[in-house]
Amino acid sequence: MSERLVGRGWWREAIARWRSPLGTAAQGLALVSGTTGAAGCANLFPPEGTLAEADRYVETHSASGDIEEHSESALGVQRRAGWAVEADGPLEIEGAIAVDAAGGQGWRDGETLAAALAPARPDLVRFYVPTLFQSLAGPDAESLRAAMMPALTPPMNRAYAIGRALRSLFEEAGFPSDTAVVVDLRGEESVALAAAIADRFDPVFDFDNWPHPAGVVPSHQTLAAALYYRPLFERARLGRAPGAAPLFVLDADRLTPYEDDGSRFDNRYLARLPAAPHLGELGVRHVLYVTDDGGGAELDDLNAAFVGYEAAGIDVRRLALADFAEEAIPDEEPDDPDAVPNYGAMVFYWGGDPLAHACFWDYYGWYAPVGGHAKVRIAPPVPARVAHGFAWRVSPRAVFSPGLAGLGRVTLPASRATGMPLGPGGRSGSFGRFHAGFGGG
Repeated sequence: MSERLVGRGWWREAIARWRSPLGTAAQGLALVSGTTGAAGCANLFPPEGTLAEADRYVETHSASGDIEEHSESALGVQRRAGWAVEADGPLEIEGAIAVDAAGGQGWRDGETLAAALAPARPDLVRFYVPTLFQSLAGPDAESLRAAMMPALTPPMNRAYAIGRALRSLFEEAGFPSDTAVVVDLRGEESVALAAAIADRFDPVFDFDNWPHPAGVVPSHQTLAAALYYRPLFERARLGRAPGAAPLFVLDADRLTPYEDDGSRFDNRYLARLPAAPHLGELGVRHVLYVTDDGGGAELDDLNAAFVGYEAAGIDVRRLALADFAEEAIPDEEPDDPDAVPNYGAMVFYWGGDPLAHACFWDYYGWYAPVGGHAKVRIAPPVPARVAHGFAWRVSPRAVFSPGLAGLGRVTLPASRATGMPLGPGGRSGSFGRFHAGFGGG
C-alpha cells in the first residue's frame, strides 16, 4: 500500500462498508452541486468491498488525479460531523464517580459549564479559551453530555493538596495581586490545583480542543475534572477579591508527541497566553510557572511568551509539584485498597519540611513576610528535593519542527473536481497527518 495511505485506517474501513457506488457523501454533493455534480463524483466512490479493495480504489484514483488530500482542523471536523466522529468505542473515564465535589448532581448541567467557569475579572475574559467546556453545550452535544461524568483520581487529589500548600505560600506574602500563576500539568491535575487556590486567584482556562474516544490528548479527563470541581470554582468566585491575580490553567498533554496513526485522532492544540504588554496591563510583575517535575525547558508553545515577559521586565520562575512532600499520612488506612487517598487531609510542604516551606520566599525573592518586619531566622540550605525553580531562567530557543502546520489537523481524501472532502456522509477521512511531523514525532 502506498505511503500516502498510511494513517487512513478509519476512512478505509468506512469506505469499504459503503453499499452503493454513489454513497452518502455523493448524495450530499448532490444537494450542493446539483445532479450533474453528484453524478460526476459518483465514480469516486467504491462499491461495498474489502479494505484491500478500498486501498486499490484509492491508489487508482489518487494516481489518476481524481482524489487529492484536503487538510482541515480536527476541531472543525468534530463540529461538522460530531465530537466522536468515526470512533469505534466509548469514552473511558478514569476515576469516574457519580457526584461532584459537593456530593451533588449539579455537574449534569453541562450546558452552562463554560459560563460558570469564566473569569470573574472582565479584563481576563479576553484570554479565556473555553472550547473544551463548550463541547457540552447545544443539542448536538447531547451524546457527549450522556457520556461524561465527574472524575476523581489519586493524582488529582494530590495536586489539590499541593495546591493548598501553594496557597499557604502566597498567604505568607499577603496574597499579592502582581504574580500570575501558570499551571501546566496534565489537564485534570491542573484543574485540581486551580480548584485549591481559586478563592485567591482568578482561573483563566486555556483548553482549545474537544474530547474524542481516540484523541491524542485525553481531554475528556480534563472535562471530567472540571465537572467534579465545578462547585468549588463557583463557591470561590463568590468570595474572591475583585482584583485577584490571574491563574492560567493549561493542559500539558496538548503537545503530546504523535506520529501519523490512523487509529488516533489528532486533537492537539497550542496554548495562548497573553503577550507581555497585555500581562503588564493586568499589573503582573512576576510569573510562577508550575509543572510536574521542574525538569527540562518549558513547553515549546510557551517559549516566545516567556521570553517576551522577561524582555518586558516580568520575572518568570518555575515551581515543580515534585518539590512538595507530605509530612503526615492519613489517620486511618482505607478498607478498600483501591480507594482514592484522602490527600486533602494531608499537609504538604515545599521541600518536604516546614522550615524550608517557611523560607520559600527567601529563595524566590519576590516577597517578604507580611507584617512590615523580617522574620528572625536563618534560612536553611536549599532542600535537596527541590528542582531549584527559583534559579530557573527562560531563554530563546528553537521550537517546533517544520511540522507545526500539521498540529491538530486531519487529512481527508477530497474530490479534485469539487474540493470537497470524501467520507461517510461527507464527513471525515483519515485522522492521521501525511506531510507534517511534530517535535520529531
